[in-house]
Amino acid sequence: MKLASLTKMAGCLLVFTFVASGAEFKIAVVDMTKVMDAHPRDKANRAIIDKQITDLKNEINKLQEESDAYQEQLDKMRKDISNPALSKEARDKAIKAAEEKYMEYREHDKKARETIMMRENQIREQNRRMREELISKIKGIIQEYAEKHGYSLVMDSSGTGLNGVESVVFAIPALDITSDIIKLIEQQEKEKKK
Repeated sequence: MKLASLTKMAGCLLVFTFVASGAEFKIAVVDMTKVMDAHPRDKANRAIIDKQITDLKNEINKLQEESDAYQEQLDKMRKDISNPALSKEARDKAIKAAEEKYMEYREHDKKARETIMMRENQIREQNRRMREELISKIKGIIQEYAEKHGYSLVMDSSGTGLNGVESVVFAIPALDITSDIIKLIEQQEKEKKK
């Protein structure tokens, strides 16, 4: 809460500094969510992550099938052990085999959990990296646009502050440069394809 207040105070101080210096202070807002959703790289990134998630789900299903097979083997071994027709020697041998199978099962289960956690972390990290790279590209486009058009400040109108209230409570439509940024991105993508 204190950080949000300090950020707001710093923003106000910045505005007052510009106004007091007599410099022109132009503000714009951009909906970063719309801009990111419109960017072709975001769609490609989502497709990569979706495929990795699907692959992980398939891997989890395979590991679950293997785990179920262990369970079935252990259930059969338990039934065999409880067979009253078994001699003591055969029962002891069956118990030892069941204990070994149970240890295999536990090792498999441990490796499966580690594998799943590792893959989830890899997917999360790759998603974070791709997102940061895309945001950096978009911020570069916005900065170039802002400098070219004399904007002193561009704020994200899609963001929410720490207190759950939108970062930009109100802005007249003329301040919104979202569509301009999307057009720039589309133009740059067309130029890349040439």
